[in-house]
Amino acid sequence: MDRDESDPKFANYISYTMMELLAWQGLGDVINRFRAKTLNLDPISPLWGYQLLSRMRIPFTYMWSPSLIPKPQDWGSHINITGFSFLSKASTYTPPDDLAEFLKAGPPPVYIGFGSIVVDKPDELTKMIFGAVKRAGVRALVSKGWGGLGGNEPPEGVFLLGNVPHDWLFQYVSCVVHHGGAGTAAIGIAMGKPTVVVPFFGDQPFWGAMIYKAGAGPEPVPYKMLTEESLANSITTALKPDIQNAVKSMAARIADENGAADAASSFQKAINVDSMRCLVCPERVAVWRIRKTDIRLSSLAAAVLVDEHLIHWVHLKLIRHRDWYVDEGPSGPISGAIATASSVATSTISLFVEYTRNFSKLSANKTFTQLDIPPARNPVQAATEFTQERIEAVAYKIAAKTFPMPAQIINKRVDNLGLTKTSLFLQSKSKRTSEHGRTYNAAHETEHFAVSMAATGLRVPVALFYNLANGFHNAPLYFFHDDTVRKRDKITGFGSGVRVAGKEFTLGMFDGFTGILTLPYRGAKKEGVTGFCTGVGKGAGALIFKTSAAAFGVPGYTLKGLEKQFEKRYNRELKAKLITVRLRQGIAEFERASKEQKEEITRRWGEISAVLM
Repeated sequence: MDRDESDPKFANYISYTMMELLAWQGLGDVINRFRAKTLNLDPISPLWGYQLLSRMRIPFTYMWSPSLIPKPQDWGSHINITGFSFLSKASTYTPPDDLAEFLKAGPPPVYIGFGSIVVDKPDELTKMIFGAVKRAGVRALVSKGWGGLGGNEPPEGVFLLGNVPHDWLFQYVSCVVHHGGAGTAAIGIAMGKPTVVVPFFGDQPFWGAMIYKAGAGPEPVPYKMLTEESLANSITTALKPDIQNAVKSMAARIADENGAADAASSFQKAINVDSMRCLVCPERVAVWRIRKTDIRLSSLAAAVLVDEHLIHWVHLKLIRHRDWYVDEGPSGPISGAIATASSVATSTISLFVEYTRNFSKLSANKTFTQLDIPPARNPVQAATEFTQERIEAVAYKIAAKTFPMPAQIINKRVDNLGLTKTSLFLQSKSKRTSEHGRTYNAAHETEHFAVSMAATGLRVPVALFYNLANGFHNAPLYFFHDDTVRKRDKITGFGSGVRVAGKEFTLGMFDGFTGILTLPYRGAKKEGVTGFCTGVGKGAGALIFKTSAAAFGVPGYTLKGLEKQFEKRYNRELKAKLITVRLRQGIAEFERASKEQKEEITRRWGEISAVLM
């Protein structure tokens, strides 16, 4: 289909989907490898992974000026445009004498530069630029850039530039000619300079088109179509009064914007920073939560309270401020079945490749060491002298919930918060070292491969029932735009899996059968006879899909919960790494904190405990 024959609105809409799909094709395997190998999370199928950003309404902040590109009406509230942000360098820059003299010697010159763009024939481009400058009858500043433009002997009225801050330089030019990079486009418009864009690739045609649409410059001419004549005509057009007035008016509006502050505000609003504050030190971000409570603590507050024996490390749980729901799954049962087959094939191939690679790198005498964890009456003070290995050992014990149980009772206020009493001491363990030869290591790798293959086989029915259940669950929403489809709860273990399965069965059957009546009624109420007929079709589809989701959800969600329950054991290493980071952060902040800060934290904790009691 030719561009002129397509519906612009539809083409624009589908372009977003196409770009997301292309991006996922390039990054999907990297994302899934990181999720599976590093985070111990389920991989996301490429059949629906590209839809996640729009499905979840991930907040976006575009840092361009609404004076240049207003926010489109069909963009949701989770997308913001905040204005340009600049890092000023003009106040600290002193130009060389020859540049200062050139600027004073005549009328404001035209700036021409293509930044980091490297062309195949820089001499030809240089000749074209010099010719266009002569045709247009202007003086010019030509930036050498990465492409080495300009040669050694520029003609009269042309000055060759090195590295000069744009926010200083553009004060003294009449217009700017560049490749359409986002930063150069922004500063040129903000300085009130007409802009000629010669796009090469990437987002450069976009910026050229937007500048032209806003009236801040002539229509962009792609580099491959650039000639001496077209460049001269573009410069002449840019210097016309109507474009100069338009860009100056735009620059005045941009001057009233505060892009950096608005971007920071947008970011804080999106993350809901108030919900992330430490209860004891509200000026700090909470990284821990006391188990079985909503008490959030920063790393410093937790370290001080642990050292004062008011709480213990085992009372603390890493906090997760935002949990994105990425487990919605396929849009239909067919894509769910395809995703299952694809996932099994990919996992099998990956395991075999990993096994052969690891087997070829086997070496003898791998050493395994378990370090001592000495006892301490002031755990955090003692931990300031711990090595990285000892901190990791403590973190693993916390992650595995094998931290020593009480040898001494701590403050009674902890009991009143519903917490279990635990020891103040880190129990010492002897240091053990073991070494194994190549044969043992080969057997170990083979055993690991066999277990992994068996686990992959066991996951096949889990993935099949789970994806089919999700596919049937989501189908009415994606096929019929049925907004009565309920959001499925997250499955984190066997208990939640059983609950989700039961809820899906009960509500799926209920919604499926009642939809035969409710959906036609809603359609008739909204659109009359047409809506009633549409509702009948939706009701019939809902009966099939929702009852099927209910049936497949019982084994699918139950098995998924069982799988998640088993996986928790293998998440200890990752969890220990995260805990290690927070422990080190707390220890470092504890060392830097003053005595007064620590006493203030203890005092505030006393007030909070009194209220909670």
